[in-house]
Amino acid sequence: NESEEKTLELTKIKKNLDAIGSYLLRQIDEDVKSYQPIQKYSAMPKDTPDWASHFDAALRIACQVPTEILFAAAQAAKQLVALADVCNTSLLSDVGVGLELCRAAMLASRFTIMTNAKGMQDEVFAMTLNRENAILFSEIDGIIDAGLKKVEASLA
Repeated sequence: NESEEKTLELTKIKKNLDAIGSYLLRQIDEDVKSYQPIQKYSAMPKDTPDWASHFDAALRIACQVPTEILFAAAQAAKQLVALADVCNTSLLSDVGVGLELCRAAMLASRFTIMTNAKGMQDEVFAMTLNRENAILFSEIDGIIDAGLKKVEASLA
């Protein structure tokens, strides 16, 4: 039965989105914690022994949470695109808003990663980090655009 299949798919997507939402909420506290080493080493004189290596490590730590958020928002966007295929019309506007929020979260995370990577001594690591995140953003940005077109077409 098509109705039962839609209900099962809606339930699965809701469960996945709830899990992603809970995970993202936990990342708020983790982000605060991950920034503390940067604050610590920013307050120290740069001529302190081993300052550069410690600060570089702090920058790497500070990139972990935004990277996690980037990947979680990407997963949420994929779930929302799937939701657009099975939800009723009244939910489509929420799907569209959710997709734009995923894009905003990914962009904000990407900017934070780029900012932290810019200060890293290990240029290869920084370039690799930026490149991987740019690839993911580009891939998901296209998925978000396609999902938004689907939402707009369904609402027109």
